[in-house]
Amino acid sequence: MISLLSSFVLKLKRSERSVLLLFCLLFAYISLVPYYYLQEQGLTEDIPTFSLAKYCPFVLVCFVAFFWTVEWVRGRKIWIRSPSDSFLAAYLAVSLCSLLGAEYARIGLAKWLYYQTTGGVLCLLLLQYCTSWKAIRAVASVMCIISGIVVLYAFVISFLESDPVWGGVQSSFNPYYTKHRATGPFGHTVATASYTMLFFPLAIWLFLGLKKWDRKALWALVCLLYLPVVLLTQTRGAQLAVVLCCVVMAPWLRELRPKRLPTRRLVAGLFIGLAAMGVVAWKSGLSGLLDERLHMVAQRWYEVQGSNAFTVRNEGKEYHYGSMLEYTERFRIAQYKEVVRHLAEQPFLGVGFGVYTRLFEKGKYEHTNNEIWSVNAHTTENMYLLFLVETGWIGLLSRLLLLGVVLLGIVRSYRRTVDGEQKKLLLAILAGLSGLTLNMLTWDILNEPTMRMASWMLIGLALATARSAKAMGE
Repeated sequence: MISLLSSFVLKLKRSERSVLLLFCLLFAYISLVPYYYLQEQGLTEDIPTFSLAKYCPFVLVCFVAFFWTVEWVRGRKIWIRSPSDSFLAAYLAVSLCSLLGAEYARIGLAKWLYYQTTGGVLCLLLLQYCTSWKAIRAVASVMCIISGIVVLYAFVISFLESDPVWGGVQSSFNPYYTKHRATGPFGHTVATASYTMLFFPLAIWLFLGLKKWDRKALWALVCLLYLPVVLLTQTRGAQLAVVLCCVVMAPWLRELRPKRLPTRRLVAGLFIGLAAMGVVAWKSGLSGLLDERLHMVAQRWYEVQGSNAFTVRNEGKEYHYGSMLEYTERFRIAQYKEVVRHLAEQPFLGVGFGVYTRLFEKGKYEHTNNEIWSVNAHTTENMYLLFLVETGWIGLLSRLLLLGVVLLGIVRSYRRTVDGEQKKLLLAILAGLSGLTLNMLTWDILNEPTMRMASWMLIGLALATARSAKAMGE
């Protein structure tokens, strides 16, 4: 993998290499370091204390933005426009206006600056600097390889049931850390599932583009781990999103068929490699552990089907649930009810960007039963509902328009692009973002910083690819 990384980076021009290397380092940092859990977590009424380790991505993006501004003032850079610029500006304006008169407005403004800088601004900066196909391909390939390292890490740690690298930090400061579900190095199980799903199509794109058969065989083995890791996270939303990704990637089925002798050798090599892995798993007892993990996955899906009503007694009170799903998702149901309550009071611009977590924490004791109090959840567990409750119907509409313009732009560019490699990258990003769009129904994904930055970086690469194809007259 190291040789693969160096081969892509060294192909860049010296003038491109420095800034694009910063983007790659940023992605490596948010993927391989649990930077958000290097200190104790908690909700307070004050703006969080600044920590360089925690807010290093924000600092890096600000540095690149400052560097671009200096070059623009000196006349060395011009603003590269994209079809989504006006829709992004509209959403930023609406979400900022939602803070007018909001409770915890100072905290919301701080979050707005952090989220948008490490979101839309990061996306536009990638568009400004990825001005050649070689640069786009290099950054996409590096991101893909780093995601492969994350997937390999999550797969191994899941079976070790201990994390020798970040285990101490995770156990101390990460309220979401668990040893029973696969977790990536950045520290969140559901985020790991979404991250793996998002980069699974990109991993297939890289596999199709590799020319040397030894590298192709090595990367094929890594690609085979993406789907098992999604399963091992036991995240149902991400599992459904992977199915959607595979449907969008259907045009690649022909290219995955063996055509020549080297491809047959590759298949033989993969068969031998998988057989060796199977023998090792059987001898080391990993097969039994795998059965246990798969049983947990099946149990999660069984909860959806269970329809037997039952009662829970807690601290002298009784709580009645109509099904297993109603019990396991009781915190989501409580959050949905809170959204309806707040929306009835502030329907147009919501309660204010970034402040719902604190409002829910205050109101849950009054409006929910004490079965919910022990659940460490503060948001809507649905990204669209979070847009709705924080920025109102106007904010949700502006955000959906922005999302629609981005996805529609990628589809149009895919249809018009002639270059095979660019076309494949656009399809890979479209597949990943389509899965993400579906998965946002089950979790507030963009509140997780790694997922927010990763998704916006892919959008930036898609916009840059569309522009590169258009500049080539395709």
